[in-house]
Amino acid sequence: MADAVETAIDVVGAIARIDYAGLGADIGRLPQLIGVGDLRSAHKVAGRVNTQLRPFVKLADTVDYAKTARILDLIPDQTGLAKVGASICRVLDRVDIERSADLVGEVQELTWTAAGSVGARVGAASIPDTEVSAEEVLELGKELASLVADTTVDASDDEDAGEGKNSGVLSELISPEFRELGKELARIVTKQAITDPASLIRDAVTAKDFYSGSSHTDYAKLVVDEVGRSAIAWLGVWLADTINKAGSKVEGDPD
Repeated sequence: MADAVETAIDVVGAIARIDYAGLGADIGRLPQLIGVGDLRSAHKVAGRVNTQLRPFVKLADTVDYAKTARILDLIPDQTGLAKVGASICRVLDRVDIERSADLVGEVQELTWTAAGSVGARVGAASIPDTEVSAEEVLELGKELASLVADTTVDASDDEDAGEGKNSGVLSELISPEFRELGKELARIVTKQAITDPASLIRDAVTAKDFYSGSSHTDYAKLVVDEVGRSAIAWLGVWLADTINKAGSKVEGDPD
């Protein structure tokens, strides 16, 4: 669990540097540009989207966004950064980031090669020739448009079945909720003059008043200087205990 806390801190550091407004605008524009045949612009926009999705892709193999959100909710950060980060993680939990990035990467590649084919026909020798057809690019554009369309399944409708999670739809990343969370995150970073979000959250975890807070009275015996644990390890133990107790309560509920 201590590793999960460290991961949550790393996630905050990564997501605090994303241009959410720019990402949403570019995702919305991309299928439109393909649809009207503006392949050069589509290539440029796909490149920007790829760059902005890269931090999410790097985290995808190691991060459980739902668990990370729960951890961030429990960190006593007075700036609000951890809380907003938790909300962003809950949105990301509903998106198949790797699939989305792969598709955008394919768009970037095909729009470039298709543009090269057109350029070669008009004598632009510096642009590579290719066998990619306009139809292939348009089909890819249609697939992208279907992911951008608002087709998200509400996870609350069938939570046990897991619907709404990792659905792959990019509509989550251009939703009003995600856009507002991005604005709030930027506002906090600017107002608090935060230069290192990860360090800020780590400092919140190690703050002395975290151990002495009334919500953790039952865990006073776990203060680090008595048992030799680091603050991160202490929090990991506390979280594991809290989650286990919550699970036991649910299992024992006759309702």
